Amino acid sequence: MIVESYDDVIVLSGQLRTNLWETVHTAISLTLKRHPAGVIIDCSGLTNATPEGAETFRDILEFTKRQEARVIVAAVPENVLEVLRSVSEVRSRLAIAKSVEDARTSLEIVIDGGKSRKKNGEKNSSILLCLTGRDVDKEALEIASQLAEAREADLHLVYIVVVPRELPLTSPLPEQEAQASKALELCCAKSDRHVRIIPHLERGRDVLSTIENYLQANKISLLVIPVAAQPTDPEARAAFLKSAIQRIPQQVVIVRGAKEA
Repeated sequence: MIVESYDDVIVLSGQLRTNLWETVHTAISLTLKRHPAGVIIDCSGLTNATPEGAETFRDILEFTKRQEARVIVAAVPENVLEVLRSVSEVRSRLAIAKSVEDARTSLEIVIDGGKSRKKNGEKNSSILLCLTGRDVDKEALEIASQLAEAREADLHLVYIVVVPRELPLTSPLPEQEAQASKALELCCAKSDRHVRIIPHLERGRDVLSTIENYLQANKISLLVIPVAAQPTDPEARAAFLKSAIQRIPQQVVIVRGAKEA
């Protein structure tokens, strides 16, 4: 097998018949130094693989877990994919994209960042606005910004991508990620108050549990939830809001969008 690398991509080609972790390890380590956001492994050049060769990906998974790095495997030929699926740990945990382009989109999306509009010391608490990608986000952003400005708090803008349970949590989801990126960029551009904005994309199995995890990991004192004036499923929304109020100990502000005339 041949291992090549360029930019943030490692290209595997030929036959993967033995565990070549040591060779791939070197390539991943060097690539991560240049591109700490993550690495893409392009498998389009692989002609075949054996279960022994698939052990390479088990070691890749263990490495990324230890290093807290992100590695996305892309463009895996169907015959090689069948072999990878035969290795249980690899099958359930390996993030696979259809193409290198999809993988790069997933890596390049705004995951964490911030822009300061005034110089403050570290805040005692922050406000979290959970974005939906709908028009109501603009109304919720204005209210959340006012609250953050009044409290001299940071404003976290979080968009949650819900990953189906049958997929690894790091799996690329191009459509949802594109919507998340657009929602985060729009809100960052529209915020004109003296508030530090921290955009973030979170992945989870469901929205509420992901919100709870984010609240616990960050110093958040208030949660803002935007809801549409005319929901497509009123019962599901009511159940979600009821659970949120019952389960979340922080203050919760619900912003309903204006009803259409």
